[in-house]
Amino acid sequence: MIPNCQWCDEPVLSTEPHAPFTTATLHWECGLRSVVGGLNHLNGTCTCCGGTRPPDPEGTTRRRAAQMAAQAWVARHPEQNNKQ
Repeated sequence: MIPNCQWCDEPVLSTEPHAPFTTATLHWECGLRSVVGGLNHLNGTCTCCGGTRPPDPEGTTRRRAAQMAAQAWVARHPEQNNKQ
């Protein structure tokens, strides 16, 4: 049985990178998103940063939102990219 990610509730395939810093079953991107926040948070446009947007872009799935946040974070912090 393939476990579901505890963030996005989609299957975590054995070929996908997993979040190594937790005992939960998470996609790597979902684990990172749960720590660094959503794309709008990273851009400083969410409500907790004084903006008007929710942390994740509206209309995206939780998985896609996590992928977008992870991509943005990695692009801003290439020296910390230890994904694999």
